[in-house]
Order: sequence, then C-alpha cells, then structure tokens
Amino acid sequence: MPAYCTCPSCRPPDRDTADDTVYPTCDQCGTPEGAYGPNCNCYDYCDTCDQREYRCRCCGYCERYPCRCNVCEDCDCDPCECRDEGLESYGFKPTPLFHGDGPLFMGLELEVEMGGRSSRGDAVTAVHDALGDLVYCKEDSSLNTGFEIVTHPMSWPHALTVPWGTMLDDIRNLGAIEHDNAGLHVHVNRTAFDGPCHVYRWMKLFYRNERQVARVARRRSEQWAPFRSNARAAIKELAKGRSAYSQGLDRYQAINTAGASTFELRIFASTLSLPTLTGTLGFVASTVDYTRSLTTQDIAQRDGWLWMSYVDFLRQRSDTYAPTLNLLESTCAC
Repeated sequence: MPAYCTCPSCRPPDRDTADDTVYPTCDQCGTPEGAYGPNCNCYDYCDTCDQREYRCRCCGYCERYPCRCNVCEDCDCDPCECRDEGLESYGFKPTPLFHGDGPLFMGLELEVEMGGRSSRGDAVTAVHDALGDLVYCKEDSSLNTGFEIVTHPMSWPHALTVPWGTMLDDIRNLGAIEHDNAGLHVHVNRTAFDGPCHVYRWMKLFYRNERQVARVARRRSEQWAPFRSNARAAIKELAKGRSAYSQGLDRYQAINTAGASTFELRIFASTLSLPTLTGTLGFVASTVDYTRSLTTQDIAQRDGWLWMSYVDFLRQRSDTYAPTLNLLESTCAC
C-alpha cells in the first residue's frame, strides 16, 4: 500500500495520515515530524512530494518506483544486494567523529557523477582507501550513476592535512566527471558561532554579496540553492533560532537553516579540482572567522558588509587562507 506525507504542503487532499513508517523529518519537503513511507530501510523520501524520476539500479530502466529502493516492480532482486560494497543508503547518518579542534567544524558533502555505473564500486573503494575514517559514501538519487562523499566534522587546519588530491585523482581516473547535476554542500556547526548576532552577520554577508558569492560557488541553482528574498527578510528570526518552516522556508535555500545542529551552505558546484575543493572549505571557514569579530561600528563606518572588506580580511591572513584567495582570483571574485 502506498504511503502519503502528512505535511500540509504536500499531503493529498483526500488523505489525512501516513500508512506506514513515521520518521522525524521528511527529507524531500523538510517538514519536521512529517510521516512518510513506505517502510523501507533504503531511502527515507516523501513519495508524494517527490516528482523526479530515478533509474533502477538493477535493470537500468527509468521508472517510477513504489519505494526509494530504486528497484522497479519487474526486477526480481534484493535492492540491498545491488548496492556497491562500502556504499551506504541515502538515509545513513553515523555518529559524528570530530577531527581537529573547534570551535568551527565543517562537514563536506561532495556529489560525484560517474561516467558509468560499472566503475562506481571501484571509486567508492578508492575514496575509503584515500581518506579512511574521515568519510563515508552514500547513494544519491539526484545523480544518475554517481554517489555522495560525506565527511565527518573537521576543523579548517585539519582539512588542510587531508589527502584530497590523491582521492580526486583516483576517482577521476576511474571515470568520475564534473556534471551540472552534482553539487558540493558544506555544513557548519551552530556552536561555532558566538551567538545570534554572529549568525546574523554571517548570513547577511552572503545575502548582501550574492553576485560575488555565486562566482565563488561557480553556479546559480534556483532549484537546489536559491537566494530568495523571503529568506533574506527572515535572517533576523533565523539567527535567533526560529524554525525555517515557521518562516515559510524549506531546506532548499542558499543557506539551509533547517538542521538542528548545523547550517548548510548548498550553493557550490561539485568539483574534482584540488584547489577548488580546498579553496571552498577555506571560504566557508573564513566567512565565519571574518564575521565573528565584525562590530556594529565596522559595519556602519567601515563598510564591514562590503565584499572588498572581506577580501581585505583574507589578504591580511594570507598564510591561513591562501587557498581561498586563489579561488577568489580564479573565479574573478576579488
């Protein structure tokens, strides 16, 4: 029996309840305490909200599926047996392992598309071999034959010690490609901020400099990470800890504030370039660093929210944020 999401934004008018499993959050529409199903351990999507099509991992045909296992009804197979070794389901969320010293920790989600599904298992193995317990790999149904590389939380100094180049070279040699469907997300722990005013200054820096930020991100995504005017208007309430949903927002924003413990920057295009990857992580770390000490006087009298004020901050700390300065120069964002 099919299941239906109970959240008001996507519940069919003739349905009041879900038929199967209840989960804490609907991954597709983002409504807290939504109920959706069916009872499937492979994916935790809201079927009613989800209008996309997916490719069956068993037979390769594009179909609509009765559950997020991505297996069509004609396939006689166990969906979990179809998953490459070392590749977790989309809903896999292990206990975080923190690498480095705080207060700032970043978690990277790098979506990688493969030229062919046959090489995906080897690429997953290569990621684990290169990065060890820093990462895990998950299925991602927004990709055709790719997967998602997810890191545990890490500090910026620790990120500089990670052998990203080895991992990127290995998966590129195995058929990984840069694709418009793939993105790069960075999570920042909420406890990295000194308080609501710090969060407010940080979010304002992004929304007031959308054009330059989009250059650094190397894309604009109205579908997955838009800069919406209602989100910008809600920054003060979001910084105070108000729920994104109470402000009429879902998780598909430039800065997703729906997470209980992190803010998620969704704006970046995926990359297989080492300078771009490290520059992106440094960009996120530096914006938190810059807005931490930004005062009202800085903003009112010294143009503290202007992009060039932030760039000057980077230049004064070029030893710490050299990868970020290089990224800004390469994307004409200086």
